[in-house]
Amino acid sequence: MKSTVENLEGNKVKLSVEVDATEFADDLETMFRQLAKELKLPGFRKGKAPRSVIEARLGKEYTRRRTLEESLPKYCSQAIADHQVEAIAAPEVDIKSEIEDDAVVFDMVVEVRPEVRVAGYASLRVEIPPPTPTEDEIAEEINRFRGHFGTLEQVGRPAIEKDRVTVDLRATYNGETFEPFEASDYVYEVGSGSTGFEDFDKNLIGSQAGQIFDLNVPHPEVDGDLIRIKTLVKDVQENKLPAFTDEFATESTEFDTVEELRADFTEKLTANKREQVARLFGQKMEDALVLLVEETLSEALIRQATQEVLQNLILRLQSAGLDLERYLEVTGQTPEAFTEMMRAEGEKQAKLDVALRAVAAAEEISVSDEEVYEVFDRAAAMESQGGAGEAGEATPRERPPVENLKGLRTEMLKREAFMWVCRQAEIVDADGTSIEYAELFPKTDDDDFENQ
Repeated sequence: MKSTVENLEGNKVKLSVEVDATEFADDLETMFRQLAKELKLPGFRKGKAPRSVIEARLGKEYTRRRTLEESLPKYCSQAIADHQVEAIAAPEVDIKSEIEDDAVVFDMVVEVRPEVRVAGYASLRVEIPPPTPTEDEIAEEINRFRGHFGTLEQVGRPAIEKDRVTVDLRATYNGETFEPFEASDYVYEVGSGSTGFEDFDKNLIGSQAGQIFDLNVPHPEVDGDLIRIKTLVKDVQENKLPAFTDEFATESTEFDTVEELRADFTEKLTANKREQVARLFGQKMEDALVLLVEETLSEALIRQATQEVLQNLILRLQSAGLDLERYLEVTGQTPEAFTEMMRAEGEKQAKLDVALRAVAAAEEISVSDEEVYEVFDRAAAMESQGGAGEAGEATPRERPPVENLKGLRTEMLKREAFMWVCRQAEIVDADGTSIEYAELFPKTDDDDFENQ
């Protein structure tokens, strides 16, 4: 098979293909063997009818046309692969030869991924919160822990946040009792928002024992209808925290001193906050790169990216035991709103994809064949173990030719490009104070970032 390629406008290429008579004859012979298995012809066992009988029965034009129809995708794929064309949509095929011709000649036009240039990727500036906790945040976390060991004491003052109030709730709907929202002697932490009732905490703050207030809340099942809730504040108590002493540390934890306990809280809170801020940093960097793509991407590219986003969502839902219908029900989205959201995310991912490819090309980023195989081997080992254990424990899967791992290589190049851009970025907090990249990712191999 011979083919040539010609670049067209609008991110399209034309491939002119000629399948010689010998190759098409081989495919035609394969088709006759297939037809022999499909047809029931008098006097012949299934699969044994000779070509001449089949051709006489079906006609020469039919057999050649069907051979062409079933072989054409193979010819197109081969030509695309020969010229390393990255098609993003189905080709438009124009057959030039006649059905009676021995050779097959056709042109096909395919849309390809655009090559864009993104200016400014090496000097991005993003604002994030500091990745280390403040003294107030550490103290709040410690106090939250001390609260588990506190004692409730009645107070005569109005309720404030963190107080525990005892309330009775009486709910009515259309003048009748609505039992799902009824409660007696319900102990509630002011400011927690755990009831889900809008303005409930707002009414409790400043209230005292004996005070009554009414609240209207949406009906959980009838859109537009309201449930009336009458709340009686019966008691206000303060949660008295135990003294933060070595004795408290010894009795309630595995530590002997408050210094050790504080250090443990600081370490854990620092790790958690660094992880959260690092994830936010990655998201903001993606958003910044997307904004650099000024070109309008084709609908074909956006559809492809949207489909990938949808498939990833479906896989995540399936792992959680959900489906799309249940997801829409839980999130309260209409199918139209969901479709719009998917398309917007697809467009974002498409722009991020072309931006990272552009960075990789501009900075001449590359990954070796061995690096590709290392990632392939790790993924294959994890897959064979069901996602657990050390990679070396699994029976290695046979390595395919490296040219068949083009998709994996592309993803690795994009990741390296993203890491390169992130290292160049100016990172600051809300006050403009510089944050070092190493503060977010202490490990030099960026394994933490890879898993965000």
